[in-house]
Amino acid sequence: MAMSPRLWPAEVLAPQAQALDTDSPALQRALDDAAAAGMLGLRAPPELGGLGLTGEAFARVQVEMARASGTFAFLQAQHQSALGFVMRSEGAVRTWLPKLATGTVRAGIAYGWLRRPGPPLVTAQVEGAGVRLRGRLPWMTGWGFFSHCVVAARLPDRRVVLAWLDLSQQGVHATPPMRLAAFEAARTVAVKLDVIISEDSVLKVASEDWLERRDPSRAAPQAAFVLGIAWAGLELVARCFPDGDEALLGLRQQVEQVDAAVFSHIQSGEDGHAVRAEAIALAGRLSLAAIAASSGRAALHDHAAQRVHRDLLGFTVLSQTPAVRQATLAALSQS
Repeated sequence: MAMSPRLWPAEVLAPQAQALDTDSPALQRALDDAAAAGMLGLRAPPELGGLGLTGEAFARVQVEMARASGTFAFLQAQHQSALGFVMRSEGAVRTWLPKLATGTVRAGIAYGWLRRPGPPLVTAQVEGAGVRLRGRLPWMTGWGFFSHCVVAARLPDRRVVLAWLDLSQQGVHATPPMRLAAFEAARTVAVKLDVIISEDSVLKVASEDWLERRDPSRAAPQAAFVLGIAWAGLELVARCFPDGDEALLGLRQQVEQVDAAVFSHIQSGEDGHAVRAEAIALAGRLSLAAIAASSGRAALHDHAAQRVHRDLLGFTVLSQTPAVRQATLAALSQS
């Protein structure tokens, strides 16, 4: 019998969490294991080789991914997002779906720069039967893990082109992987582009404010990752205190309450800025509680409390918008 998707992270990822946090080859092997288990096609329909998870079921797996290994959760989330874009696209690019669903082809995303003010970092210009993409992607996670990437560029009229990019093609140049405090093994680079893609590689042409309109609906689902960090922190605290400890009971109750609030927003589709901020503030308390409970050992780089603390950093700034930042500071001021 196949393992439940919700159990897979605890059974497969958690025992090797420290290696996944620091060792890119170990992360590669974990991606291979995930592909074999169908875990890289969580939302893809079964007829394509995926698991067909939606809504709460998908988000629950993401919670458990982050709880087991923040670095792996972050990396696989890039692929799940890229798969989603291709699933919603039309035309020839959809021929990639079976390979994406089964993880035999893996892809990332690079469009967060659209949140930056000022001139576009990547431009799109129609040239003959194709589109020329030129500029610099300041962040692209998964270099060496992914063969393709969903990238964004702006047309002269400010509309957004979302394109399917082969990372091996001429005109794609990456920096060495960045030194990061969190998720470093996932190999984040900056990429310089000067390529021409075919019209078949255009996934979508969206309005100028596409990402601004999309972000509010993504806040609650993204809170699932921070929620996983809160559960991981609680687990570390519980190792040090008996079940009846009053502080432990209070922390557990807080996690359960925020868990319920996050999934209520996921089910309703409501703007989740406030609940994501609440989850971040809670995960911060649980991360600090795990450090305090672990005492001096928590200062060791390879201690689980240290890893959870780094994962919190990564998921706090993931897809951060001005609204999320403001809500997070408000939640922290009230904690």
